[in-house]
Amino acid sequence: MWRDAGAGAKVTSSAVVQDEKAIVVTLDLAIPVGDTRSSLDYTVTSDGRVRVAATLTPSGKPLGRSIPRVGMSGRIRKELDT
Repeated sequence: MWRDAGAGAKVTSSAVVQDEKAIVVTLDLAIPVGDTRSSLDYTVTSDGRVRVAATLTPSGKPLGRSIPRVGMSGRIRKELDT
């Protein structure tokens, strides 16, 4: 049930906020297990740092017996290397 949940996630809303120090991209997701929701915040600072924060809120039924570990992976294109 949870093993393939990420592949079935759908973006329900998105927002971009920018100031002089950073750009923050926020994605809200519906996860296809019960009524589970997730929120992802990507913050890119003016010095090139990237911070990712994730929140998972399981809700509804069926949720299965347990939530396996939650993780993310990402890549940055080679031409963006400094």
